[in-house]
Amino acid sequence: MATATAATALAPNALEKNVQLFETKKNDNSYKYGRLLSRVEKSESLIMAHHDGELLHYGTHKGLLVSWNLEQAKFDTGAVKEVQRMKLIHKAHSIAPTCMDTDRDHFYFGDTNGGISMFHRGSSKCLSFEADHKGRVAGIKKLNNSLVHIGYDGFLLVRNMEYNRIVHSWIATKCPLSAMVVRDENSLIVGSWDSGICQLDLRGKSAKRFVCEKNSPVRTMKLHEEGNILVTAHGIGGLRSWDLRKTEQHLFDHGVGNGHTDVINTILFEKDRFFTGADDCSVRMFDINRGKCLDKLVGNTSGVISLCFGGDLLISSNCKSFRKHRMTDIINAFNQTEELEARKAQAAEAAQPKVEEKDTKSKKKKKKGKR
Repeated sequence: MATATAATALAPNALEKNVQLFETKKNDNSYKYGRLLSRVEKSESLIMAHHDGELLHYGTHKGLLVSWNLEQAKFDTGAVKEVQRMKLIHKAHSIAPTCMDTDRDHFYFGDTNGGISMFHRGSSKCLSFEADHKGRVAGIKKLNNSLVHIGYDGFLLVRNMEYNRIVHSWIATKCPLSAMVVRDENSLIVGSWDSGICQLDLRGKSAKRFVCEKNSPVRTMKLHEEGNILVTAHGIGGLRSWDLRKTEQHLFDHGVGNGHTDVINTILFEKDRFFTGADDCSVRMFDINRGKCLDKLVGNTSGVISLCFGGDLLISSNCKSFRKHRMTDIINAFNQTEELEARKAQAAEAAQPKVEEKDTKSKKKKKKGKR
């Protein structure tokens, strides 16, 4: 197992620490289970979700998009308010979305058949549809006047929305591309099933490649808002953090001994911590600077597909339902655990000189006995 050097991934003062909002209560672990936010309709299989400010959009494999208003969502109250429901149809055929992005006026979808479509948020009409990939679309992102997307056919394509044509095409390997994050408008990072991670400069059309883990496909990845720290999920429960300024060696293998036991599907940053959701039905919280797992949240009855924040709520989705956990409870429990560990360390440190003192006295007695 490779470990980080003495320098931490993020300087402790670079990211603001959480402030405890309520008085700490005795930790009874009930916060780990959260509460049910809403169930998904029968016969519908949830395949993705996207958080846009206080709106949560989710899609199903039967071509339905539902939007919720999270502004009034509370931990102790009931269901959230639905603000929009639209059918994703192009020429009488339902679109089964696999990924999405949004801007102020449009939704952008990639689907299971390699299609890229754009829908108007107000009218719900399909404004354009292009069959750009020869397989499943794995990621899509709107950047200024361009739409960037990757597919299982191994291609990354950049479509100019003004002229409606492909202006940049790049292929890494013959393996499917499985994950994509945007560093800035000219720099992208993509992961593939051959364990490779590539930093792409669209302006200079150059690529810098490094290997995540040999024979371990990249499942998903997330870039910290600071811009240089990347977390990648690979293989079965593998999780690593990288400093993109020096990719020769990863920073941490997160959660070794206390990590996920199945495929990780989603990563979500929260300051100097991040949350992950996996097919083992759990959500875990990790420390980016220390590499260890800080907490495990349960309650989902099937694999966790996506995570997002809604006010003070951490919302997780699976193929059957949405679940909510209160961030205040999670952070308070974490702070309580940290305080307890600090007290134990202080007590152990205070007891150490006494032990040494006893040892010196016993040695003196032995010397006198010998005389």
